[in-house]
Amino acid sequence: MFWQMNVLQFCSIFLWRNVEMKIKLLIFTFIIIGAVGFSSGRFEEKFSTEIKEVSGAANHHDKEIAELLKSATASLDVMPDISIDLAQKAAAKAQQIKSDAALVNSYTIMGSAYYNKGDISKSIQWYEKAATLAGARGLIHESMLVNYNLGLAYRKAKKDKKAAECHTLSIAAANKLENRDMISLNHFVLADLFAAMRRYEEALKQYRAFVQYRFVEFEKESKDITTQIKKKEEELVEAKQKETRLVQDTVRKSQTIQELHQETKVKDKVIQEKNETVRRQQKTIFYASMAITVFILLISGVLWQYRQKRRAYRKLEEQNQMIMHQKEQIENQKEEITNSIQYALRIQQAVLPTVDLRKVGISDHFVFYLPRDIVSGDFYWYAPVANQLIIAVADCTGHGVPGAFMSMLGVSYINEIVINRKVTMPDEILNTMRAEIIRTMHQKGNASENKDGMDIALINIDFEKKKIWFSGAYNPLTYVRDGKLFEIKADKMPCAYHPQINPFSLQELDFRKGDIFYLSSDGYSDQFGGPDGKKFKQKRFNELLLSVSHLPMSEQKKVIEQSFYDWKSNQLQLDDVLVMGISI
Repeated sequence: MFWQMNVLQFCSIFLWRNVEMKIKLLIFTFIIIGAVGFSSGRFEEKFSTEIKEVSGAANHHDKEIAELLKSATASLDVMPDISIDLAQKAAAKAQQIKSDAALVNSYTIMGSAYYNKGDISKSIQWYEKAATLAGARGLIHESMLVNYNLGLAYRKAKKDKKAAECHTLSIAAANKLENRDMISLNHFVLADLFAAMRRYEEALKQYRAFVQYRFVEFEKESKDITTQIKKKEEELVEAKQKETRLVQDTVRKSQTIQELHQETKVKDKVIQEKNETVRRQQKTIFYASMAITVFILLISGVLWQYRQKRRAYRKLEEQNQMIMHQKEQIENQKEEITNSIQYALRIQQAVLPTVDLRKVGISDHFVFYLPRDIVSGDFYWYAPVANQLIIAVADCTGHGVPGAFMSMLGVSYINEIVINRKVTMPDEILNTMRAEIIRTMHQKGNASENKDGMDIALINIDFEKKKIWFSGAYNPLTYVRDGKLFEIKADKMPCAYHPQINPFSLQELDFRKGDIFYLSSDGYSDQFGGPDGKKFKQKRFNELLLSVSHLPMSEQKKVIEQSFYDWKSNQLQLDDVLVMGISI
């Protein structure tokens, strides 16, 4: 700091004695003074077009105006257009509440924003408006700032005379406020301004004022630093004295602690020996007590387990006798039920037609019939009528005994309709059978009633016309011709009550020699199995039929049957299985 003062003094004297020297030397001297002055660290705050303080906003009561002015000031350098918009809003609010200080600050910010945009004309316009209002209302602080900024704007507009007047007004206001920074800054700017105008005497005067202010500040700072150094030296001496006393006390206490430590060691050793003896005695007593307790518990546990086992054995004998008795009863009941079901199977087999279609015009055929529970809910049926052969494959609701009852009822219906009533077209047969089932089972569509019925595929083969007519309730007709598989879809409704009872559709097909037709229930395709435990599904079933279609019917049956068992593996059979193959 002191070297800076010496440089300033030297440059000031040199400048005073060399006013009439060349201009370049004079300007160089000014630059040194300015650089040294500002390097002293007192001009960290920037006084340019940015206003650092927003004061007097709505008499310190309107937070909204204060926030607007703060935001506008923050946006000056980066987004001057936003600053203008915010300052205009603040000005409107200030006019409403009649806050002169806030209004002056709003005008000043707008002037600074236009200055940053490069629109010096509008910048001067708003600065002058702010300066006029500040002067009229006696706002000294605002007048000091706005006149400084107005001077910069005039300097930018090359109106140096007006710029000098504005900086002079700013100095006057700063003197009233005793704002040394603004006084010094204005003197420095005026010196630079007069130098540019070649008014070197006045420039020197302003620089001397600037340097004089800096000397005062330097002397004040030097005194403050000297005072602080002396204070620190006194504190350091006092701290060293305290440290010496503390070291002496520490040495004395350390000696005392060592003596006490030796005494404590001796006492600790004696106490440790006594404690060790006590611990050994306590361990002996503890282990002896534990051994006695464990022995007593073991004896008690053995006796308790013996009694429990005797009770459990007696109870187990009683339960075994009861279980054996119940087992005998269940086996007797099972034998009776099985005998009854076996008898029902013989009745069902007697009702079903003999599987020999070669006598009625079919060259070859097979039937893979696998009930889930001895008797089955699936049934097949055929009957020759004149030059026609009617064949049906049906899947009744349920399986086992309930399914068998429905299959018996289905066979009875189809015999009555075809043989007695002479109905031969598949759609008419199904329509009539559905009506009989609804009537017999008293089906009206109520939620609580039974949903018994059947899915069925029914065909009429006319050997004379070489045609096949087909109708189906859910179950399709599949056939293979020339190595290709075709599937005729059935109606999506059962042969029973359904919310939408529509007539069954009739589909006609010309057959050729060598065509193979397949009718089946859904038991095969719905069976779970395979490596992932999934359903066999209709697509895989059709692929299987196509792959065996070139084989004789007896071989086809073997492959289809073995494929089913391989797929099912250890899984339970889900439903009755019925597959019929016909070669014409």
